Amino acid sequence: MKHFEQLKTNPDLLNQIVESEKRFKAVSDVISDFAISFSFGDDMVLHVDWLSGSITKITGYSDADLKELDTWRKIGHPDDFDRLKNQVIKKVLTEHEPFSIRIRILTRSGEVKWVEVFANPVFNKKENKLTDIIVAGREITETKKTEDNLRLIEFMADHAAEGIYMIGNEGQILYANEWACKTLEYTREQLLSRNAFDIDPNFKKERLPEVWKKLRKQQVMTIESVQHTKSGRVIPTEVTINFLQYGDEEMLVAFVKDITDRKEEEHLKNISFTIFQSINQSTSLNKLILDIRNELSRILDTSSLKLILLNPRNGQTDLFCFKDDRVVVSRTDTEGTLAGLIFETKRPVLLNEDEMKKLKNKGDIRISGKLPKIWLGAPLFSVDEVLGILSLEDLHDDRALTGHHLEIMKFVCSQISLSVQRRQSEEALKNSEKNLRESNASKDKFFSIIAHDLRGPFNAIIGFSELLHNDFDTFNESEKRTMIRNIHEASVSTFKLLENLLEWSRIQTGRTKPNPENVDLSTIANNSLTFLKHLLEKKNIKLFSGIHFGTIAFCDENMITTVIRNLISNAIKFTGTGGEVRVWAIPRDKVIEVVVADNGVGIAEENLQKLFRLDESFKTRGTEGERGTGLGLILCREFIELNGGKIWAESKDGKGSQFKFTLPKFNF
Repeated sequence: MKHFEQLKTNPDLLNQIVESEKRFKAVSDVISDFAISFSFGDDMVLHVDWLSGSITKITGYSDADLKELDTWRKIGHPDDFDRLKNQVIKKVLTEHEPFSIRIRILTRSGEVKWVEVFANPVFNKKENKLTDIIVAGREITETKKTEDNLRLIEFMADHAAEGIYMIGNEGQILYANEWACKTLEYTREQLLSRNAFDIDPNFKKERLPEVWKKLRKQQVMTIESVQHTKSGRVIPTEVTINFLQYGDEEMLVAFVKDITDRKEEEHLKNISFTIFQSINQSTSLNKLILDIRNELSRILDTSSLKLILLNPRNGQTDLFCFKDDRVVVSRTDTEGTLAGLIFETKRPVLLNEDEMKKLKNKGDIRISGKLPKIWLGAPLFSVDEVLGILSLEDLHDDRALTGHHLEIMKFVCSQISLSVQRRQSEEALKNSEKNLRESNASKDKFFSIIAHDLRGPFNAIIGFSELLHNDFDTFNESEKRTMIRNIHEASVSTFKLLENLLEWSRIQTGRTKPNPENVDLSTIANNSLTFLKHLLEKKNIKLFSGIHFGTIAFCDENMITTVIRNLISNAIKFTGTGGEVRVWAIPRDKVIEVVVADNGVGIAEENLQKLFRLDESFKTRGTEGERGTGLGLILCREFIELNGGKIWAESKDGKGSQFKFTLPKFNF
């Protein structure tokens, strides 16, 4: 950098370099990694005259490649192209001034590297035209990484829950983090213009040599002191001072804690540690959020606590509220809200009613309804982006929330941000794995049906029909009727399978949509009784419907008819001759629960988990050898979920089964 400054400030040296390309090359090899000379032809088209240094090694292109302008178009990073172009137009073409810039380049292998270049235009005053641009530069990829890491460290320091200072050997403040600035009521610029003994009277100027001598020997010391704010407040503090030597430089790094109420601070630390433990033990995002609320309730009134999180899957925002010991999640739009203000400014805020009114009048926020008396919100960060907001409010008392609560919220948010990200990532991975399993199961099920379930019935149809066609006269009437019955049963089974397969495929492709309306479930049950009467009579099974007239659910009638018929048909299939099948409904809080029960063969506990799933194969014949399609319960689950309900089964081997599902109550 020293040589670059010489180029800027020493016109004689610059003129010598411009006048002699050979000498420029020699100098550029000393001050930089590479040098390039561009010239303008008579047609003002830019040409590459010569290049030197390690530019070929940096870019991966040969000298011949780099003599072509097309190569430089490939090298230029698209995200930095406009910035570089604007600098060239402004500084070189318009002002004929040198400039330096840091930009990214793309190597031949596609690797991204950073370079710092100094461009010097050569202007022929006699001919009044720009003739050349001479560029010297160096690769700074590792330097840039180091700077980015330092910025990250500074970011982390700025969001620490204590003051951090760097102090020079004369007592001057070299760095102060955000906490220090806010606590002492100074801007960072104001604080950096002061000395440590201006804000801490115990850090006396005359004691500086003694402090430095002591710290050089023991490296670290902790003392209790005080700090004076800009407005004159005195804050008791605990200061830990570290001695740091970087190269030839010596400095002190001071970590400052406000110990105005040490017991409360210690209690806060214990709570934060408990939160951290709960976060790591939580099994889901909702459980994590509930644990956060429960732990915070030990030090805050969390009755109004809300959490808004940016959903990484769709970029929308989800609102997490609390009802008793449950987390209630809903979609929310933060535009024009107080939460949206934090997403935009990336800063925690504590606002009273008057401050909110001013923001509303300025159009910064749009709040419908009554404003709270006080509102507090703090951001959760992912590096330098806001991933969520934690907020509290009070509708009656503007003193219910203070700056102290804001500090608690900031501290807590810094503890939970990474864990929320981790939990979101884990759940996204689980959802991805689940979707992949379901997709594979759907594919496997489809091919299984094509390869086996369809082939079997068609083999029966083809075989019996071929026998009848070739040897019709050799069979007696009873044998013919038996074969015709087998053909009929195979045809009906195949037709049902095809119907289910087509309906299932329509659901998978999103072509089946529910058309919900208020439906009397007793009517569906009675119609199903009539529809399945022949099956009941065949096995002498009694069907009892206990769904009372006027049991109204909000659902798609055709879909729920299919569900109830499927479940009753299954119950008949797995109930022996002379058995019973019962159907009834139980009104709940916001749903109606429907039960289809039988006293048949039942289902073993290990097989209960395989029902309603495509990725688990579970098929068995009925008490009289009845076959199933393998898709009936899958369709039931799809239809019930499309109608906003849930379906499950309860059974024990040899003791019958109960299939239950819920539907939303009537809707006015």
